[in-house]
Amino acid sequence: SLLYHGVVPWFRMRTATVFVQYVGHTEQTVRTVQYTSLETLREALEVKYKQDLLITHPKNRQLYLVSKISQIKDGVKLKVVNRDSDLFATDAEKFVDVGTPSPSPAVLPQQVEQSLADYEARNLKTYENLGALMGHGGQVLCLRMVKNDTLLSGSQDKTIKVWDLSKGIAAGTLSGHGGFVRSLAYSDLGLLFSASQDRTIKVWSTKENALLRTLVGHTGEIYSLYLDGSRLFSGSDDNTIRIWDLNTFQCIKTLTDHRGSVFSLNMAGTGANRMLFSGSRDHTIRAWNSKTYALQKRMNPPHYDSVDSLTVLNDRLFSASRDKAVREWVIPTFECCRHVQAHNDWVTAVVAWEAEDVIATSSRDGTVKVWDGHMATVSDTLRGHNGAVNDLAIANDILLSASSDRAIQVW
Repeated sequence: SLLYHGVVPWFRMRTATVFVQYVGHTEQTVRTVQYTSLETLREALEVKYKQDLLITHPKNRQLYLVSKISQIKDGVKLKVVNRDSDLFATDAEKFVDVGTPSPSPAVLPQQVEQSLADYEARNLKTYENLGALMGHGGQVLCLRMVKNDTLLSGSQDKTIKVWDLSKGIAAGTLSGHGGFVRSLAYSDLGLLFSASQDRTIKVWSTKENALLRTLVGHTGEIYSLYLDGSRLFSGSDDNTIRIWDLNTFQCIKTLTDHRGSVFSLNMAGTGANRMLFSGSRDHTIRAWNSKTYALQKRMNPPHYDSVDSLTVLNDRLFSASRDKAVREWVIPTFECCRHVQAHNDWVTAVVAWEAEDVIATSSRDGTVKVWDGHMATVSDTLRGHNGAVNDLAIANDILLSASSDRAIQVW
C-alpha cells in the first residue's frame, strides 16, 4: 500500500514558506501556504505582497523574497523554500532577478508577478517524495504506465503488479513467468506484453488480468520490448532483435548485427525516416530503418560499457550506460553532441519528460537525477531508495522509480 505523506491529494501537494524583507528592515515570515502548482502559489502570495508594498512600506519599494540563508542584494529577487528547507532552485540559480525596482509603486508588483512567471518557466522546482508502493517480493526491475492512474511493474519475484495510483494500492498480480520479469510494453487495445528471463514474451489482457498467449523464439533471456503499432520489437541475450506481427503473433524478422545482449530499444521519426534504435552489451547503438529493417548506422563513438537504456526527446536520442555516462545524439545525423558523466555507478535508465523538457536518469548508486532537456544542469537529485534504482516511469507531473530495495517511490 502507499505510505502517505499527507491527507490530501498525495500527488503534488507542497508546502512553501516564503519570507519578505524590505530595505532597512529585518527578515520576517510572511506566509506558509499549501499549493499544487506555482499558479496556486502566485495567487496566494500576490495580494499580500501588493498590500505590504503599496500601503505598509510606500517609501521602501525594494522588495525581496528570500530564504533564511540568503544574503540580501540589490534588486528584486525571488527564492522559495519548501517544507523540507530544500531550495527549488539549484545552487547556481538561487534567485530570480528582475532588475532594479521602479520608482513607481504601481510597477513593482508587476515585477514580482513577472519574477514568479520566470521562475515557473525555468522549472526551478524540487520533486518531493510522496510515498512508496510496496508489495513485490523481489527487486523491482521495470515499470510501464498504462494510463494516468495505472502503473505496471515487473519484478525479480517473477510477477507483474497492476497499481491503481489514484488509491495507491495494488489492484492485481499477474503470475506465469518462470524467471525475472525484465521489460513491459502496453497496447491501447488492452494488451500487456512482458519479457522474461525465461526466454518468453507473455501476452496478457489488462481488462481481465488474464494470460492470452506466450511468444517463443529467443534463445536467451529477453531484456527489452518496444511496441510500434501492430509490431512488437524484442531484444535478447541471444544478441538479436525479433519483430513480431501482433495480427498473427508470429515473428516476421530477426535482426542480427549486435555482438552482445540487446538491453534497450526505442524509436524516433516518422514515415520513411522512422528509425529503430538498439543499445547493447557490446557498448554500441545501432540505427535500423523501421520499414525495411536495414541497418542504417553503427553509431560512434561507442560507450565504454553496456547501453542499458534509450529515450528520445524531440530530435535527439539519449543513451544511458554502465560506463556511468549519458550521451546525447542528434538523430538526423547520428552524431554525438554531448557526453555527460551522470552518476557514480551504472546509469540504469533514462526517460524524457517532453511536456517539461526534462530528462530523468537513475543509477545503481541509488539516486535519481532530474536534468534540463539538454542535460546541461541537474535541477534535482532524488534520494529515497536503499538499493539500486532500476527503472523510471512518468505520469502527468509525477515521477516513479523502481528499485532493488523492492519499493517503487513516487516523486
